[in-house]
Amino acid sequence: MHVEVLGWNADASSPSVRPLNGTKPCELGVYHNFALIRYSDGTVDSFSSLDFPNCPWLSQCIDQVKSTETCKSIHFAEAFLIVVCHDDSLYVVKPFIEKSVLGRSVSVNAVACGMKHCLVLANQRAFVYGHGEEGQLGLGPDLLHAEQLVTMPISSVRCVAANAYHSAIVTEPYGELYTFGSNAYARLGIADTDSTVVYT
Repeated sequence: MHVEVLGWNADASSPSVRPLNGTKPCELGVYHNFALIRYSDGTVDSFSSLDFPNCPWLSQCIDQVKSTETCKSIHFAEAFLIVVCHDDSLYVVKPFIEKSVLGRSVSVNAVACGMKHCLVLANQRAFVYGHGEEGQLGLGPDLLHAEQLVTMPISSVRCVAANAYHSAIVTEPYGELYTFGSNAYARLGIADTDSTVVYT
């Protein structure tokens, strides 16, 4: 079993081939200059074209993800990684910072990551984390940064989505769509006006 890698330093006609261990891989993700592979047994492997000794933040991120036991899924934002474990605990991993617990006993159904924020869906409730200067946390103009998971004031959430500077939530039972964040280019589904930031 192997994975073929195409990138800046790879010849498209001759991709780099990386061998995998014998366990079935479940998830492959890319974060900055390295890739992570999560296997069905919860272990994590990584590879990069960079020289690890010269990139201490890169090595530190990889080590912290690998040290998280029974990894269930990994979710990639531009500024951090979210690691969900089989014991329903969530961790955030950032460059140069020790990984921290975002939540415990959180039965995660889905995670959506933007550039510097994320939404977590658990038991039909939506939680947000990260930076929200563009309103992408949906918490109003008084809370522009969430250092821990914050519950959104919306119930019966069916699904969550996030992009760089805006987010969306669909609720049950009628499939109502809520969008918030930057409305540049009318990306929230409303007219592109002078007010490009929508907090709720």
